[in-house]
Amino acid sequence: MGPMRNLGILAATALTAALLALGACTSAPPATPEAIATIGALSAVTVTFSDHMQQLAATDPRLATDDIAMAVTSELSAHQLYAPAAAGVHRTLAITIISFTDGLAGNTSVLGFSTRSLALVGEVQIKGDPAVAAVPFDVHARTRLTSREAGAGVGSLRELYARFAALAVADLRGVEAPEEAQR
Repeated sequence: MGPMRNLGILAATALTAALLALGACTSAPPATPEAIATIGALSAVTVTFSDHMQQLAATDPRLATDDIAMAVTSELSAHQLYAPAAAGVHRTLAITIISFTDGLAGNTSVLGFSTRSLALVGEVQIKGDPAVAAVPFDVHARTRLTSREAGAGVGSLRELYARFAALAVADLRGVEAPEEAQR
């Protein structure tokens, strides 16, 4: 196979991935009245790290509870489930991050880019209203990060945090989580 054919295949693959990602970009519908009645609005989101995660966050500056809370708050707002100023709303979405992994997805590099597999696991629970407080549930978010930078600890975790938020809110709403955009 000649070098021009390899470039053509690579270009076709990149174009296909871009089209799939574009097709997956749809806005999520707001929460149904039943979901809002079941969960109610949430007035706050708190994110903490387990002891193990606190040690890991001390060595990886990309791990930040504020960034995770912001992603979850944004997702809740998109579904009209976040009302921090509403009178009488005193429910907190309490999230404890218990695991984070960042590993090389393969042993090859294509045009200087390497792909890493990222995973974030957290325990989610509604607190503040005994009638709504449900059993905590786990959220397992996975995504891939493609970067030219070598080693773990590089690249933004924004996509991983957004995926975690989408999965957590879908579980709260009792709906199927949206599929991750293919890259």
